[in-house]
Amino acid sequence: MNFQTERKIETNRWVIKARWLYFLVNLVIISLVALACHSNLHFPIMMGIFTLIFVFSNVFFYVASRRFSKTIQKQTSDLEQESRLRTIELKQLTESRTSLQKALNELHYAKDRAEEEKNKTLAIVSNFTDPIIVLNKENLITLFNLAAKLSLGLRNDDLGREVLLKDDFGLKNFKDVIRKKFEFKKMVIIQLRCTKF
Repeated sequence: MNFQTERKIETNRWVIKARWLYFLVNLVIISLVALACHSNLHFPIMMGIFTLIFVFSNVFFYVASRRFSKTIQKQTSDLEQESRLRTIELKQLTESRTSLQKALNELHYAKDRAEEEKNKTLAIVSNFTDPIIVLNKENLITLFNLAAKLSLGLRNDDLGREVLLKDDFGLKNFKDVIRKKFEFKKMVIIQLRCTKF
């Protein structure tokens, strides 16, 4: 049973109670009139008083029932409006939850893919026989292979160290990281020209 049906049932109960009260008041008035008629005590005066009471009670119950009906209708209308708003909010929250769940699933998928690619890259880099040092965008060492560790003397605590790039990734940039002794000499490039005979 929904909220609106419960509210209508509650309203009908109050209307039935008001009608029973109206019926009982009228029954009491009719009984008093009958008693006055039987006793013959100032019959015209008693009839006038009871008629006035009867008229005022009917007017009172009519006005009260109208006010009560209007109040109940207004409250019901307000509650229905609030129920519609809550339904809309619930729908929006459900849509938001669905969107967030979808985004979270996509994020997990992307994370799994990135982890898989990282593992593939790590496997490839680890199996190279040449020394490889990987830097990120901030020029921090993020990865090096076993060949780099053995030939250059790198240690695990070198991960995350910054490398100052002054010479286009030349070996001189890694002087602070390399622990083995190398002599850094300038290379001389010789160009040969071939001429036709």
